[in-house]
Amino acid sequence: MNYYEHHLGDYAKDTGHLSMMEHGAYRILLDRYYSTERGIQADQAHRLARARSDEECRAVDVVLEEFFELVDGVWLHRRVEREIVSANKRISAAQENGKKGGRPPKKPNSSDSVTQQKPTGLSPGSDSETQPKAHQSPDTNLQSPGEKREDAPAAQPPAPKAARATRLPTDWRLPDTWMSWALLEQPSWTPDDALRVADSFRDYWAAKGGADARKVDWEATWRNWVRREKSSGLSRTHQAPSRQDRYAADAAIIRDLARGKTEIDMGTIDATR
Repeated sequence: MNYYEHHLGDYAKDTGHLSMMEHGAYRILLDRYYSTERGIQADQAHRLARARSDEECRAVDVVLEEFFELVDGVWLHRRVEREIVSANKRISAAQENGKKGGRPPKKPNSSDSVTQQKPTGLSPGSDSETQPKAHQSPDTNLQSPGEKREDAPAAQPPAPKAARATRLPTDWRLPDTWMSWALLEQPSWTPDDALRVADSFRDYWAAKGGADARKVDWEATWRNWVRREKSSGLSRTHQAPSRQDRYAADAAIIRDLARGKTEIDMGTIDATR
């Protein structure tokens, strides 16, 4: 036998007085008895119980004397013998039913449960895979969570929220990166020119009202402002006179002085040039 029922209540009632070592010896002997379906040979009892020390051997002897009966050199156990006979009868009946195609169906009577299931002739757990299973839906389109259906439309990612238009802050100052871009776009500008244009940019949009005064991208608005400055030619009015122009002006003043046309204020001539 590979299986036997262990009744906890009966066992506890009969063995409550045993020591831990005696409990171990008893369970080892019971397992050996059931697995071989034979009694314990008296001359091999200590070895079969794996007893080595004198104390372990005494525990085996106590258990054998109390729960077993020695017959012709074999220790027998009445309860175990009854369980083996009963189990063999059930096994033989199942084998005969299997040869006949399964256990014959019972005739329904008033004492039978209405919900009693018909026997299949197979051992428990070996029902045919083609039979309907409990809790199984006939809908073959059902799927487990996380399983992607081929015909299901792909989930669309949420659309990004549109940027919100705002007014230019009243304390706005030209960022360094914006100035660097303006100087590259307007090679003739100095940083002071860029700051002067930035002041006009801030004042214009601070004074402007209505929906047009709100912008989503103020940096792009600044770039367009700088480009308009370039296309309108306003940038040329901010250019300082070149060195050649200054030399020409000084030369004209010296010529007028030599001809005695007018008195010349020497302060008008730049001595650093």
